[in-house]
Amino acid sequence: MLCGPLGADPALTDTVTRLEAAVAAGLGEQPLTCDYAAGVFGTNVRATTAEGVAELPDGLPVLLLSGQRDPVGGVDAGHVTALAGLLRDRGLPVEQHVHPDARHEVFNETNRDEVVAGLLAWIDARLAG
Repeated sequence: MLCGPLGADPALTDTVTRLEAAVAAGLGEQPLTCDYAAGVFGTNVRATTAEGVAELPDGLPVLLLSGQRDPVGGVDAGHVTALAGLLRDRGLPVEQHVHPDARHEVFNETNRDEVVAGLLAWIDARLAG
């Protein structure tokens, strides 16, 4: 289960390149540390490729939870939807829940009871099968 994922965002490749250059130039100790940001975004870029998802176990069930208004997941969760497509292309069973009007922290939104209920139902369905 991925909650509030970055998704597959091609623009992150350029961001990672710029962050890695900043780290190489000695800016790695700046606030929010470039080292950390380069590492997080770099991991995401590598994981959201055909090669990255090929390393996942066959048949791994995936649940993607995101908010429609989450800037991290793209407009209307577009980057998360792209990630769902990449995972489905890999042959994995993917379920995607985009919560209307929610932002990044869907477990802390006003509809959190609905989010938790959806997660528990998803888990129960996998344990029952």
